Amino acid sequence: MLADLAVDDLADFARWLQRRYQPTTIQLYVTALKGLLRFLARRTLLSFPVEEALGRYLDERPRFRYPTPEVVEQAALILEQHRKQQPLLVGPEAPRPERIRALGWLRDHALLQLLFSTGARISEALGLTRADVRNGRSALVIVHGKGGKERPLQLPPDDRAAIVAYLAARQDTSPTSSFRSRVAHRCTAESLLHLEARNPSCDRRRD
Repeated sequence: MLADLAVDDLADFARWLQRRYQPTTIQLYVTALKGLLRFLARRTLLSFPVEEALGRYLDERPRFRYPTPEVVEQAALILEQHRKQQPLLVGPEAPRPERIRALGWLRDHALLQLLFSTGARISEALGLTRADVRNGRSALVIVHGKGGKERPLQLPPDDRAAIVAYLAARQDTSPTSSFRSRVAHRCTAESLLHLEARNPSCDRRRD
């Protein structure tokens, strides 16, 4: 199957998507395929240089309609602002409010990092369990999108490191949701829509 992959597949796939889907959906699928190609390239499983495939896609991209530069610039700004809000590391002996604030920042940072670098939907990211991400050690996970459809998602090293740091700080072994609210309930998509750099928080709604 991998032997059938060709250097033009990424650009061809993007053109095929353009005839069928809206810009945001196109970007999600293209980001997933780019991540998969990089994942295969690092394991020398591609018969062509991944840079050449990305280059041919970029040569074609002006013909595509989705406005990626503005979206990427805004997402990068949000991530950078959130990093500036990082609280000091605290130990188990620190007052509870400080420990909750530090844990909340680690959770939000892991989520923002994952959403920015992979193009995953909020619902897909929040649906991941500790088993799915293998406590942050898994480089490739399967997410469930619209209609229960499965697709692979490649997690870069920065994503895995952020997830490892958050799950380690949680000090629990619950196998359920990777991302939890301050009262140990699963975060909701609605709460993540209100996540801002100045006030990283997660609401207290149950699933």
